Amino acid sequence: MLVIDTETGGLDWRRCALVSVGAIHAESGAEFSMLIRPHEGLDLDAGAMEVTGLERAHLEEHGTDEGDALRMFAMWLHVFGLQEWCGCNPEFDRGFLDAGFARHGIEKRLPRRPVCLQTLAWLAADRGLISLPVGSNGMPKRSLDAILEAVGLARSSARHDALEDARLTLGAYRKIKARFDARIQISGQ
Repeated sequence: MLVIDTETGGLDWRRCALVSVGAIHAESGAEFSMLIRPHEGLDLDAGAMEVTGLERAHLEEHGTDEGDALRMFAMWLHVFGLQEWCGCNPEFDRGFLDAGFARHGIEKRLPRRPVCLQTLAWLAADRGLISLPVGSNGMPKRSLDAILEAVGLARSSARHDALEDARLTLGAYRKIKARFDARIQISGQ
């Protein structure tokens, strides 16, 4: 299974820049991580950049051209073939990646029907396997930070980093899956 995360310059893949991508191949531990120079004409929302802790100047100096970065990522994905993938909010990540692939004529597309950590966590909370913090609307929170809190994992810093978030997503997935597996074993005895 591949676990993929992106950091972006906002919430709308049609107008906001992709600023980093991180991924891990769960079975081998192989990782991919790249900072991306914002593609010309795409936005960097101040609030989104505050979450990532990245600044335009840093991305301009240290980031890789978006087309080059996505071609390298497509090659990395190709190594593992078409397989299951997971993300905390994979449809969000897919939107940015597919838009970038299309912008640069890259034929790679992520497989449909990814494993969604948010959905898995919601189901685990519903089954009493984890306790998600509750938001002001009375509903369980499903952000990666809320899920991490529920399974006893934490970030190394307040900043969001795509590779660290992919690692944390995999860790949370494994902890929740283990709780489901334990429940199935108990009920099967």
